[in-house]
Amino acid sequence: MCMDTTLTTKHKGAIAELAVAHDLMQRGYIVALPFGDYGDWDLLVQRKKKFEKVQVKYAAITDGWIPVRNRCHSVLAGRVTDTYQYNDRVDWLAVYEPGSRQCYYVASDELRGGQMVLRIDPPKNGQKDGIRWAKDYQSI
Repeated sequence: MCMDTTLTTKHKGAIAELAVAHDLMQRGYIVALPFGDYGDWDLLVQRKKKFEKVQVKYAAITDGWIPVRNRCHSVLAGRVTDTYQYNDRVDWLAVYEPGSRQCYYVASDELRGGQMVLRIDPPKNGQKDGIRWAKDYQSI
């Protein structure tokens, strides 16, 4: 039995990858996992007879929204050697939200900049335009 209940970034990533793979398989998709941790993507999903690359993120709701981070850091010997965005490297960015155990799927052509927001609750300032509602991203 594990006595340490602290989740590291690696633990959270593994939980998110398993949750997204489970969600996709429940929907009837074929899912493939890479061997090792060397690529720009975490899993493959077969859609329309073609495998598509999926990068998976673990992100909790904060003040009624979920952050979708479109960036990665390459680390070598404990130092960040490169930072890049996923836009041209994957087909989908999947986000697992642990509180609701819900998965969200953002197509790579919607990724702009380093981060986007999926809204669960309406903004406090009353904004209505340009909002990406999380409920609209629950399927791939």
